[in-house]
Amino acid sequence: RLFLYLAYQGVHAPRQAPAAYVEPYEKGIADPVRRTFAGMISALDEGIGNVTAALAARDMFADTLIVVTTDNGGPTTECSTTGQSNWPFRGSKCSVYEGGTRGTAFLHWQGLPRRGV
Repeated sequence: RLFLYLAYQGVHAPRQAPAAYVEPYEKGIADPVRRTFAGMISALDEGIGNVTAALAARDMFADTLIVVTTDNGGPTTECSTTGQSNWPFRGSKCSVYEGGTRGTAFLHWQGLPRRGV
C-alpha cells in the first residue's frame, strides 16, 4: 500500500515555465501571460502523467484513488496574476467572491461507481 500526497505548485507565481512547454502555444495564444500559463499547465499535466505511468508500471494504478483539487480560485485582478480566469464568477484568490472561494476538483479510481449503472 502507498499513501502519496503530492502538492504541485505548478500554476503559482512566479509566472514561468521552461521554453519547451511555452513554445507550442506561440501561434495559438497571443497574450504572453496566458501563453506562459498554458506552458505551466502543460508541465503540470506531464508531471501527473509521469506519476500515473509509474503507478501503472508497478501494477498499482487500478487500486489508486487520485484526488485533484485546488485551494482557491486563481488570482486575476485583485492580486498578482499568472493568467487565470475564474469566469463565469467574479473575484479571485484575494477576494471573498465566488471566483476566489470556488475551486474545481475531480476524482479518478477504477472502483468508483459509474453514474446510471
